[in-house]
Amino acid sequence: MKLFDRRFTVKLVIWMSSGALLAVLLGIGLASYILYRGASYDDLNTLRSHEPKMFTRIYDRHGNLIDIISSEKRILLEYEDIPVDFVNALVALEDQDFFEHIGVSPLGIMSAIKDNLISGSRRGASTLTQQLVKNITKDTRDTYSRKLKEQFLAVQLESMFTKGEIFAMYANEVPLGNQQFGIEAAARFYFGKSVGALNLEECATLAGIPQAPSRLNPYRNPDACTRKRNLTLTRMYEEGYIKREQMEAAKKEPLVLVERNNAQARPVAAHFVDKVREYLFQTYGEEVVRSSGWDVHTTLSLDHQEFAERAVVTGLKEVDKRGGYRPWDCPSIFKGATATQDDILNQYFDPSWHTPLQDGVELRGVVMSVTAEKAVVRIRDRMFEVGLDQVSWTRQKDLTHVFKQGDVPLFRVSGIENGKDEAAKVVSQDLDDAVAEDGELLPAVPLELVLEQDPVIEGAFLALDPQNGDIICMVGGYDYNRSKFNRAEQAKRQVGSAFKPVIFGAALEQGFTLSDKLFDEPTMFVDPSLFTVDDFGTVRPRTRSAAEERAIRLGLKPAPEVYEPHNYYLQYAGNITLRQALAQSKNIVAVKLLNSVGYDHVIEYAYRLGLDDAGLQPYPSMALGAFEMSLLDMCAVYSAFAKEGIQFEPRFITLIVDRRGQIIEQNLPRGEQVVSPENAYLVTSAMQSVVNEPRGTAHRASRLGIPLAGKTGTTDDYTDAWFVGYHPTLVAGAWVGHNNKETIGRNANGANTALPIWISYFEAIKDKLPEADFRKPDGVIELAIDKNTGTRLTNDCECTKDAQILEIYRKGTEPVDICQPEEQREATLPWFLQKKIYEYDPMLGRVKPSLVMIDYASQQRALAFLNGESASTN
Repeated sequence: MKLFDRRFTVKLVIWMSSGALLAVLLGIGLASYILYRGASYDDLNTLRSHEPKMFTRIYDRHGNLIDIISSEKRILLEYEDIPVDFVNALVALEDQDFFEHIGVSPLGIMSAIKDNLISGSRRGASTLTQQLVKNITKDTRDTYSRKLKEQFLAVQLESMFTKGEIFAMYANEVPLGNQQFGIEAAARFYFGKSVGALNLEECATLAGIPQAPSRLNPYRNPDACTRKRNLTLTRMYEEGYIKREQMEAAKKEPLVLVERNNAQARPVAAHFVDKVREYLFQTYGEEVVRSSGWDVHTTLSLDHQEFAERAVVTGLKEVDKRGGYRPWDCPSIFKGATATQDDILNQYFDPSWHTPLQDGVELRGVVMSVTAEKAVVRIRDRMFEVGLDQVSWTRQKDLTHVFKQGDVPLFRVSGIENGKDEAAKVVSQDLDDAVAEDGELLPAVPLELVLEQDPVIEGAFLALDPQNGDIICMVGGYDYNRSKFNRAEQAKRQVGSAFKPVIFGAALEQGFTLSDKLFDEPTMFVDPSLFTVDDFGTVRPRTRSAAEERAIRLGLKPAPEVYEPHNYYLQYAGNITLRQALAQSKNIVAVKLLNSVGYDHVIEYAYRLGLDDAGLQPYPSMALGAFEMSLLDMCAVYSAFAKEGIQFEPRFITLIVDRRGQIIEQNLPRGEQVVSPENAYLVTSAMQSVVNEPRGTAHRASRLGIPLAGKTGTTDDYTDAWFVGYHPTLVAGAWVGHNNKETIGRNANGANTALPIWISYFEAIKDKLPEADFRKPDGVIELAIDKNTGTRLTNDCECTKDAQILEIYRKGTEPVDICQPEEQREATLPWFLQKKIYEYDPMLGRVKPSLVMIDYASQQRALAFLNGESASTN
């Protein structure tokens, strides 16, 4: 029995070995046949001979494609150019085993055969590689021979190309509706941007279209397309590509498309791309750039850019609404019309209606009828009632003062919350024809229309990295399609109080401390070359020649005037420390400080910070920013304070390489120590009070809960509003104003106009910032003082806890005065009671301003410095 078992075992082993060998030989034979058979198809030659045209690609700092500079309309991307979210979306939805199979999926085929035998259904089992073959061969026959041919060719493709190359070929060939082939063409057609700028929900939208490009057409069936997008997002979550919160947030986003046949989409980073393109064309020539296949690596971050653009658009709309609604700017469908009004009202179709009607989108609606309390507005075939609640920001109580029949105003679609007044509910709930699709349906949320309007005001935003000068994001205006002028770099505007940190920095360098006090009061600054002051304090013009007197009398020459600035809202503090004066943006203290430090010292300090072409002149108004700078210049100035006194040249291109990987251009960071680390830290500490002090002009930014410093700026007549601020790792600035330098609006200052834009941006990116604090240099010390009097604290001081601070000093500049109760009590009095003597002017109804003689000698030294600079550069 044992012998039999042994013989049987040996035979069994031999038989199994022979079987395995035979299976291997059959497998090799089958594989060889598949490769041979696949190679025999002529369609394969199309792929072998394919060589895409060259074009130059512009990348952001993380390797995301921003834009393409090409001489051809159709652009073929490489795998590295395709967003990861699109790759994951398509694989999760269409071919989960794409990166593991050999071109065909045996498990998918067996599953499809099983379904065919059991239920008679003919479910597809094509891999992405097979779908690529189908797109190339254009063979759409529903036969087994065609499917077998696809499988043979698919295996052949897998032997010739990498997975990345196959995916790129598929992404470049796949039909995506509306005669758009390839993801780059579709991204520009549907969303008005290059693939690198697509977000998660946009990638999921495109990945869902190839299954049925006609049925899932985003313009014709936006609801079905959105449901398919949401199914794709669900599959991405199930496959582990995204987190649940990402999926849920993306599903809530509206599907926003380019308005076909009318307005273009707002392109991403368009002003920055213009800057890059202009540099490349001027440096290397346009034809070379378009056809050389270069890769241009920039400093921009697409994530930061998206947040900045959103902040600017939202912020400018809020500022614009303060000025009220402009019905005269609203387009009307009756303008130039020849048909009857009823026909026009019923037949009108607005290009914005291609966008799905869903919560969060903005589109135009035609006013069908209007009464004092209600307007009926049509969007496609839906009718909405718009009441006074939906136009509340206009402050109108009669809708006939807002709308007239035939108007096509801009609305924001908003979901109605539970329990909210139904006055603006949808009158007609008729839905567009939409094809039922497997997947998650959009919730049936009642919608209302809220009036919006495009702002006439403009703005700009810019952020850079103080560690190397890299421009992280750049927004040149509200809408690139409206104006290609880059206000972040090309516009020169008065900077107002945003220049004050430069004055304070020069003062601290000359020996002032942040606890030094100046008297804040109404003040007239008298030029000694033009005026004299007699013993009674009366200002009199100096004797002029007869010719000069005659020129003034005839109006040929303006009569000289004393300079009398004012604090905002005419509020004065009396004795105030420099720290508190900067935090509260006291104009009088800034001018007095400039005059005390010396115009020459301040201008020389400003020149070191790169303001040699700002047109600085040694006049008292310089302290209040009465000269023009660009937003980029301002951010560069503040970057020196953020980076311990080192200022880096702003950089926007880091590397250019050709198609062989050879370096064409490389730009390394170029920095220079322009002020001492101690000085930079003192200025930063002072600007932290602008944010952290309850009375600081930028105190609302303190809610961000991260280390911040910065300064607001507002010019006369509220024509320009600024805020420039920084974290230890990022400097950013916002500017708001009109192109023609009109007033923004009453009391439209930097704090309530530019600062909200800046805060909105930082709220979006603060979690991405590294944890860091401003580094204190070894050359500074901290000392406990009374912040109201600037004197040292002792155990005997009756100072409230809120008034006790640790002030920063350069070693050797600490105060010696001890706090005194009398001085503390005096600091609580109105400014005029803090003076020993003051004079009341009954004619003006106020205390007479004090007189300060302008430091004429330092003005002359400053002029000599400026003339020397001019002479040395010619």
